Amino acid sequence: MKAGKTGEVRIMSRVAAQRLLPGRTLAGKTRALRRLPVPGGTSPRGCSLWQPLRGSTSAHAADRVCSKGWGAVRGECSRGWHHAMEHGVYLCGWSRSSEGFSLWVKARPHIRGEAATYPEAEELLIEAIQNAGGAMQAVLEFEPPLPKSELEAKYANPEVYLIGGDDRFETDSPRGVPFETAEEREDRFKWVDSFFESPICRKCAFAASPRSARSLFLEYVPRRYDGAFGHIGHEGTTTIQIFSDEFLDLLTTEERGRPQLRSVTGKGRARKFYELVGPVGPPLVAVAGMKISGWRCTACDHRTWRYWIEGMSINSFIAKTDLPPSLSGVFTVGRPPEVELAATAARWEELVGKKGTRGFVSSLLGVVPDHEVVRHPDLPTYEERLQESRFGA
Repeated sequence: MKAGKTGEVRIMSRVAAQRLLPGRTLAGKTRALRRLPVPGGTSPRGCSLWQPLRGSTSAHAADRVCSKGWGAVRGECSRGWHHAMEHGVYLCGWSRSSEGFSLWVKARPHIRGEAATYPEAEELLIEAIQNAGGAMQAVLEFEPPLPKSELEAKYANPEVYLIGGDDRFETDSPRGVPFETAEEREDRFKWVDSFFESPICRKCAFAASPRSARSLFLEYVPRRYDGAFGHIGHEGTTTIQIFSDEFLDLLTTEERGRPQLRSVTGKGRARKFYELVGPVGPPLVAVAGMKISGWRCTACDHRTWRYWIEGMSINSFIAKTDLPPSLSGVFTVGRPPEVELAATAARWEELVGKKGTRGFVSSLLGVVPDHEVVRHPDLPTYEERLQESRFGA
């Protein structure tokens, strides 16, 4: 799947999709790809921009426990792993020598890929995972992180990562119907309105206000993940993050006091999850002179953008001047209602691989020096961006 240009969606092989961002795993890409939704689009369940890089939600195939039971990262059955699933996160190790790269699944080091270049080794590792009965859409989370390119290193001071679960939750939102009338669509939008302090935009379907007091009711949460993302309604626009109590137990007393959390409910769930609702953190910014991909809504001026640069895995940036002088631990990024969790490299190294971060992935978050910060980038309208993509711009 190629999503480098907003409004353009082409299905391709998983390996080809990975090559959109050379030298980096799919882990950061899946989280980045989901951040450029089509305004007023269809449900994530059926949207081709989302579904190919996500686990099945119709039958929850990702939650079927294997009978073979070889060592797992995706989840834990009685003998160690899930099997025969569409999507899975694998904690991996790596080494580099004069002969090239060697990559392996930490839980089962014999599952590996070795080649002269990183992309070749990554492809071989993913094939090895598939051949051993693992996920068909493997997401590789490396610990320690892979080497950074010169461009990545420039924007990794300090080194911080966006972190969170790499699967979706589903709410009890009203389902759309074929040939939906304007009245039926408005009824669905009014249901979504009740979850925010102000109504959502009727054109792009994004929310511009914080969450209201109404709590989420979840129909599905990944059983063996400690975090997930999702949407209120089926337009696939405003993204909400949830985290398990097991993840929160890993945080220090100071860290637990930073995010604003709200308990979510759901039928038949023994595990406890919390929605991240705030507070305001460093906002995302653009980078002067760097090619940007995004769009703006002409009705509400909502703006969304990301970066797809050759040799760079960073898709989003914050300003260095927006960070506190003594940055440490876990903190929030963005403005409500779209708030994400971030961690310093040192703190993520302490957390990754522990119970409480199952199914988590990290994505390097760029930190921009003040002289390169653009806070209000010039973006085409969605209609203009879609027109550009149709003509290969």
